[in-house]
Amino acid sequence: LRGRGEANTAAQARGQVERALALLESTPEETLKARATTLLAELEDEEKDGRLLRRLDEASLAGAEIDDSKRFLAVERAVPGYREAFRERGWSVGQDDVTALAKQLARRSPAVRSAVVALLDDWIRIAPQVNEPHRAWLIRLVDEVDPSGWAFQVRRAAALGRPERRPAREKLAEQAEVAVLPPAALKMLAARLNYEQLGASALGLLRRARQEYPGDYWLNHDLGMTLLKEEGTGEEGLRYLTAAAALQPDSPGTHYNLGFALAEKRKWDDAIASYQKAVALDPKLAPAHTNLGTALAEKGKWDEAIACYRKAITFEPTLVPAHGNLGLALLQQGRFAQAEASTRRALDLLPPGHPLRLTYSHQLQKCQSGLELEKKLPDVLSGKLPASAAERIHFAELCTTTRRYPAGARLCAEAFQAHATLADDLKAGHRYNAACLAALASRGEGRDADKLDDKERLRLRRQAVEWLRADLAAWGKHAGRAQVLQTMAHWQRDTDLSGLRDKNAVAKLTRRSARRTRSSGLTSRPCSRARI
Repeated sequence: LRGRGEANTAAQARGQVERALALLESTPEETLKARATTLLAELEDEEKDGRLLRRLDEASLAGAEIDDSKRFLAVERAVPGYREAFRERGWSVGQDDVTALAKQLARRSPAVRSAVVALLDDWIRIAPQVNEPHRAWLIRLVDEVDPSGWAFQVRRAAALGRPERRPAREKLAEQAEVAVLPPAALKMLAARLNYEQLGASALGLLRRARQEYPGDYWLNHDLGMTLLKEEGTGEEGLRYLTAAAALQPDSPGTHYNLGFALAEKRKWDDAIASYQKAVALDPKLAPAHTNLGTALAEKGKWDEAIACYRKAITFEPTLVPAHGNLGLALLQQGRFAQAEASTRRALDLLPPGHPLRLTYSHQLQKCQSGLELEKKLPDVLSGKLPASAAERIHFAELCTTTRRYPAGARLCAEAFQAHATLADDLKAGHRYNAACLAALASRGEGRDADKLDDKERLRLRRQAVEWLRADLAAWGKHAGRAQVLQTMAHWQRDTDLSGLRDKNAVAKLTRRSARRTRSSGLTSRPCSRARI
């Protein structure tokens, strides 16, 4: 049983020895008693070693999440687990005698020694990021446990100055015997190569290591993350990250990282699925809720996105991206006061000089502008407050955000009547956006659409088609065939225009309007929604 090395069989073996000792109590067999007692102590040590290895794996996985502020692995999150694993094993970091502990480790199995050396090397690498007070103690310990091996050479290279260190590490990567070295040691060197911005060397080492150890979680994970960083748009990195998630299906951080990689490729549905797995495994993982909200927002699911951001803030009230993204989602819904409050909170949490301050400052200005325009909108619509053609376009944009589609279409029509060149500005897209507003209103969408009768809705459909025909004619004059085809493809996918493509709606139009609709290339094909 002991030779099988499994946790449950080790416990069975200890139980057998304990029963044997109980039977020997009533016998004079002192030699057998001593042997059984020694064996029991060894088995207990092996069980402790097994728990240690499991704790180290769990701690290591804690460093597999993405730190949104750095957009890379939050490796420092592994350190508390490392410290706790040592404590549970009966070792006190920074206090135990280094030589005595090294001798203890020398008596452990090769698997345990290798795991502890890898842990110590990783801990030493992370130490500067967490202000580890016992870094010197850790270095002395690992040097005594592993005084001459390959990992020792990697550590010695770390002590060199930067000009010498980089080529030394590249040489070690080239010479690494992946068939002999443990996966943890290979991962350690690859991490150091990535830290030195030697991505090509890291990729070469990780590819060879993963080929030798295809079932190792960290090699799949780190190869996928390195490919994502180095090659950007390739699909290979996603395959390795997917393999890592399959190897550790119960790790929320792994699904979080896979979702992050999928979002980088704009594979929003797959990213949503990965983030949902992450929060199912760890409901309090606030960054996963935030990123899930962002992926949902990209799909136009603003209400669901807002719920995710608020959940993230519940679990981590100072998470800046959650407040900032919540402000953006509320802004998209025209809830300007709430958007302003969330955006201000994000700015309050950011330190001076942070790059995101500029982004959120612009967002705050949009919130304040929206509030000001919203106050004036009723008077503009009633005619009490005069507005120029350009101002009417701005108010129409406000109507899009606040879902006042009939009012927005009317403001655009008034702006075009006063200043025809606004409609012909293809780059700005005012006429196309006006057509979308009219089309949405014609199918009864929007806050004030319930006041429209069938005659007005029919007029709005006709107006939308006329604007689209005019836009198509302008594209034909000022753009090449490829650009026109691209524009038409977008029109055919735009869900804002689906009411014009709907057969039942088209049947209600006059025959002339129906012919115009077909000649404008509007055939039934659903897709994402456009915004002014």
